[in-house]
Amino acid sequence: GTGIKIISWKVMKEIECCFRIKKDLLNLCRLKENISGYCKKAFCPLVQRDYAFVEKQQGKIYLYTKKMQNNLRIHWSKYLLSENFIKALEQLEVILNRWPKYFLHFNKTKLTILYDNIVSRKKRQEEGKLYIDLNKKKYHFSI
Repeated sequence: GTGIKIISWKVMKEIECCFRIKKDLLNLCRLKENISGYCKKAFCPLVQRDYAFVEKQQGKIYLYTKKMQNNLRIHWSKYLLSENFIKALEQLEVILNRWPKYFLHFNKTKLTILYDNIVSRKKRQEEGKLYIDLNKKKYHFSI
């Protein structure tokens, strides 16, 4: 159980992990599932028995959870989050209710960033359509 997690983290600290980036005094992680961006035991999806992260796929946002079960079997769950930001936050709170608080905190932060990206992309698309429509419109002037 937990012995494997500790050994794995000791190994991960000693080897040169291909996802680790050393910047100034920080160890950062570029693994997309890492919820914080820091290379730390609590945030490492490779060594944690239980893990949760939010990800955008094909315009939709999902919460993935990993739970280690008996005999070291890993069970992944995938939850489609609401397109409504407030409802999606509530879903996170319900699903991650019994998880360590940092999972909820970092996943809410990531969810906020993803929704902000979606909203700004939609705004740009709408502005682009408006711009295109204005350019296509023919103006007739009479003298």
